[in-house]
Amino acid sequence: MSDPLSFDFWNDEEAYMWAEMNPHVMDALLQGMTTAATQLPPAIAGLVDWDFTNTAALEFLNQYRLSTVSGIVGTTRDQTIRLIQRWMASGDELPVLIQQLAPIYGRTRAEAIAVTEVTRVFAEGNMILWDSTGVVAGKRWQTARDERVCPFCAPLHNTIVELQSDFSLTPDAVANSGAMRQLLGDRYTPEAAMARARTLLGRQGTTVKAPPYHPRCRCWLQPFLSETSVRRGIGDVLANEFFAEVRAGQWPRVAVDAFVSQGVQ
Repeated sequence: MSDPLSFDFWNDEEAYMWAEMNPHVMDALLQGMTTAATQLPPAIAGLVDWDFTNTAALEFLNQYRLSTVSGIVGTTRDQTIRLIQRWMASGDELPVLIQQLAPIYGRTRAEAIAVTEVTRVFAEGNMILWDSTGVVAGKRWQTARDERVCPFCAPLHNTIVELQSDFSLTPDAVANSGAMRQLLGDRYTPEAAMARARTLLGRQGTTVKAPPYHPRCRCWLQPFLSETSVRRGIGDVLANEFFAEVRAGQWPRVAVDAFVSQGVQ
């Protein structure tokens, strides 16, 4: 019988998990690329460099297995070993250990991992395709803007950063968000909000490249196009046509310079 306290056991688990996840990761990555292309006007979508996207996709998949999948298995391994060692020292019956292990391997955790990782891979597919055009200058964070939006993501809504840059949060932004007020409810005070914000950011970090910011994150990205990058990529004639379409409301899923959307040339 395999020994869950041994390195070989968890090495095999990582290989098995990747074999199970790989087709789904590939599918999410391709869906992310496909969706990213539909968010661009045809003249810009035609600039996609498929050699670039294929190479970048392979690089991402290799890194994803090394970091994310190994990290998931590593977290499970550490939790499992601690529980087994504690159970062995306690002398409890086997059903006690089974009950303690259930939250680690149960449906709730599996669903959380699946939702979180699909969001992560989908966003990466977006960025790979946009980067290949040489025209998309940045990315804009989008939330569902409903009562379930968390204190992390609420302050990021509509934030734009360069395509390869990270989004960042401060304790002030998190503490002062409407989502924090909703989270704390009757317990809200500026001091309590700041304390909670510092705790949350201490766990999750203050920067992230793209969604998800946290488990079960529902956020997504939109491409940002600057006037300079568009004119450089497709020329003045097609750029002017695109800008006119933006002002007419034909590209609501594209973020553009304010002066472009307002008709200032």
